[in-house]
Amino acid sequence: MPTDSPENDWKSAKFQAGLPTMVKNAGDHLKDDGSNYADWEYRVTRLIETVTGRENYLDDSEAHLRDLRGDRVIFSIIDLLVPADIGRRLSGSAQSAMTTIWSLFFFPSCTAHIAAWKEAQDNKLTEDMDIGTYLRKMDMKAMDLEQARFKWTKDSVLGMWYQLGLPSGYANVSMVLNTRLRSQPDQPVSAREVEEAIRAKSQEHGSMSTTTLANFNAIDLNATQMPITGNRRPFCNSIAPNPTDTASHISGAPIRSPMSQLTYTHTFQQLNAIDHHLTPASNIGGASQRRILPRVADLDHCLCCGHTGHWARACPYNQSTGPNLGNRQMRLNLVDVNGTKFTAEVLPDSTVTTDNDALPDGIWALEGNLTEAWDNPDEGVSDTGATHNVTGDMTRLTNIRMLTRPIPVSVATKGPKAYVTHLGTMHLQEDDGSPIPIHNTFYSPAAQRTLLSLPELVELGGSWNVYGKDMVLKAPCGKIVSAKYKDRRWVVPVINTSMFSTLSEPVTPSHGVALSHPPKESQPIRVNTASMGTP
Repeated sequence: MPTDSPENDWKSAKFQAGLPTMVKNAGDHLKDDGSNYADWEYRVTRLIETVTGRENYLDDSEAHLRDLRGDRVIFSIIDLLVPADIGRRLSGSAQSAMTTIWSLFFFPSCTAHIAAWKEAQDNKLTEDMDIGTYLRKMDMKAMDLEQARFKWTKDSVLGMWYQLGLPSGYANVSMVLNTRLRSQPDQPVSAREVEEAIRAKSQEHGSMSTTTLANFNAIDLNATQMPITGNRRPFCNSIAPNPTDTASHISGAPIRSPMSQLTYTHTFQQLNAIDHHLTPASNIGGASQRRILPRVADLDHCLCCGHTGHWARACPYNQSTGPNLGNRQMRLNLVDVNGTKFTAEVLPDSTVTTDNDALPDGIWALEGNLTEAWDNPDEGVSDTGATHNVTGDMTRLTNIRMLTRPIPVSVATKGPKAYVTHLGTMHLQEDDGSPIPIHNTFYSPAAQRTLLSLPELVELGGSWNVYGKDMVLKAPCGKIVSAKYKDRRWVVPVINTSMFSTLSEPVTPSHGVALSHPPKESQPIRVNTASMGTP
């Protein structure tokens, strides 16, 4: 087809005008699920070779630099052979477009790859099966994977093995990996990323299975006397009748007077302490009638902060100063705790963002601060331009949960966008060594370091000040963190969550930094950002 005549010149305007009709008649269209990708790639490669008169055109990474006009024609051919939803994702050169399309369907969590692996795993050698048949079946599965462009490397195989035994509750793992790969198609998903996604989902499942009320942070347990039902009544010969009993009592109705309700408020962090405050009521019937009741003498302090003089409902660490959340209470009756039934009143936690709360549409950060690796993972870089706290290391977070929708991270360049996929709590190290939890810290697999957003700290009631090369961060609760000057940046110590077991004092709400709800009295200290030296 390519000749010197203007009619057949594949770069001419006339040829491009008839390009849609020619492509429609010559090529196979890619399906939405990518099930025909192997055949589609073969057809589109042959079509490009026929049009250009060159072999292996898509393998030349410099083709778009030498012939920009011709590369745009090839890009148009590819764009016409894919669905509109996929076409919107394509940009750059023709080779970049093919790489993006390939990344949408072929990676360690690809459905077709996982299905082929499971089929090969289910192929067993039986007594009545010929050994040659068994080996041919396994060889065919390997050929199917090779045709599906599966990369036979240790990293890709390990990433596949990690996912073979996952239950249906871990379906979001594949979605997270898919989102990351679409944002950075040139970087294949590694086994480490698969492992981190599985661990994050496992931690989310663990926090949900601790209690049926794990989506909330505070409950009111109203202890009530549990009536004796028919299947819990003791045998008649185990109870000696009282001479003062009336006929109705002797006939089987147990003697019990109504108790006044004792109301306690606990946070989930204190639920384990309930076991130490419960004791059997020794003045109730026989052994089969004994019930576990709270002792008021052991509950004379606030279970939220540990101080006396008020209950947890009036604790200043349990008060919400944010916008009106409306009537979001829920009544759950007959919650069984250690054999005792309680009535539970569930209140939403004002310091933890839920899926129903407004999440940002996007997060902004400097690309150098986000993507360049930092030599010390125990240091977080303070950033005057970052809109939110971001980390690329899940070991720096607790209370991790997966977002229902990934949030894009815009950087200062026009490169591919990164995404944040999880939300958790980061812990800074105070000058005295105690941890300060920073809520609503986002996790992005593309981040190579931890960013502490100074604008967010100031807007939420904290402050920061600079004295020469010394910076002092003041949290809304008054705790102080000293930052040191390093490589034209101020860095702050960030605690690895594995170190919590070695801390000298436990993490209590008195050390908390409720960044979501700062005190109204705190005023930010304004500092000229030009003196910060942030690149």
